[in-house]
Amino acid sequence: MTIFKTLISLSLFLLVACGRPPSGGGGRPEGDFPVNVVGAPVVSTSLQETVRLVGGFVAPEDIQVVSRIAAEIHELPFAQGAAVEKGDLLVAFDEARLLARKQEIEARLNLAEQTFNRNVRLRESNTVTDQELEVSQAELAQAKANLALVEEELKDTRIHAPFAGRLGERRVSVGQVVQPGQILLHLVQMDPLDIRFEVPERYLAALTDGLTVNVESDAFPDETFSGEVVFVSPEVRASSRTVAVRARVENPEGRLRPGMFGRVGLVLEERPEALVVPETAVMQQGRETVVLARNEEGRAERRVVRTGIRLGGRVEIREGLSEGDVVVVEGQMKARPGMLLNFTERSARYDLDLEEVAPPEDELDEDGTDADPPDDVPEAGSEVEPESEIEAES
Repeated sequence: MTIFKTLISLSLFLLVACGRPPSGGGGRPEGDFPVNVVGAPVVSTSLQETVRLVGGFVAPEDIQVVSRIAAEIHELPFAQGAAVEKGDLLVAFDEARLLARKQEIEARLNLAEQTFNRNVRLRESNTVTDQELEVSQAELAQAKANLALVEEELKDTRIHAPFAGRLGERRVSVGQVVQPGQILLHLVQMDPLDIRFEVPERYLAALTDGLTVNVESDAFPDETFSGEVVFVSPEVRASSRTVAVRARVENPEGRLRPGMFGRVGLVLEERPEALVVPETAVMQQGRETVVLARNEEGRAERRVVRTGIRLGGRVEIREGLSEGDVVVVEGQMKARPGMLLNFTERSARYDLDLEEVAPPEDELDEDGTDADPPDDVPEAGSEVEPESEIEAES
């Protein structure tokens, strides 16, 4: 029986030395022993759901300036590549021949008016026939039409810029005789520019005019150019299952050029007060998305959440958490619901206030473990008294 008592005493001593209460010995529940974890607060921030795409810059207006008349070029006021404003004179033709032709037509018109008026008076006295009156009336109308035509041709001797932009390569020179339809020069609108890109059809429901885009270019690696969607194609390309989209980007200094490549960030949704947590805090358990959060008692609590946008290592939480809650981002495997949580110094990198979430001081010793052993465990080195039931058996 003495040997039996000695074995019991040795067992109790070993349990004390290991820092663990004896199984079923009436000590604290397992949740009262703090577990070291890394935590992060639930914060509110502005969040954007962005689709990354590639596109190319194109000019909203891009035309070939052509001649509408056969004439000799008299003046080209602007050099190739020059910037022009709307209404500026681009090409002036020699108009001497047209002015002479106009004078001829005006003389014919004057004669036709006199003839018609005289025939009207003579018809009243039956001196001329109805046919003669009608012929003079037709000649008058023809003369008026010829005058209107030559006046329009005179207007065509001056070509003005229909919009502000920059001239391209010139195709003709001063003194050259051109024909109707001949290309004279190229005019491109530079401000603003459009960027054209293709969006996968799965985002079609979110596409609308006015969406924000952020564009980056290899030519200007440290800058981002902002714009907004101005056109969404009414059809999906069957070959690629994508939708053509255009966004307008301001280009006041003319640094961006049509044909340049651009990386497009299309902002489908912007949430100014979204709740976010680190992505490592979110776990998938069956069909449920859960996190391990700290409750008011400082213990672990399982929370079912509904997530939203994922961006840059962060996850939006739309349901299940509130701003200021603390979630476990490292150590979920050893922390179970109901356990007391001790957030280590590594939590500071998530801007967690460690003093605010620290367990009571009497719960922890310097190394983050339970400070006091259970009341029913003897101190190491002390004599162990056998229980009364054992004494009764002896």
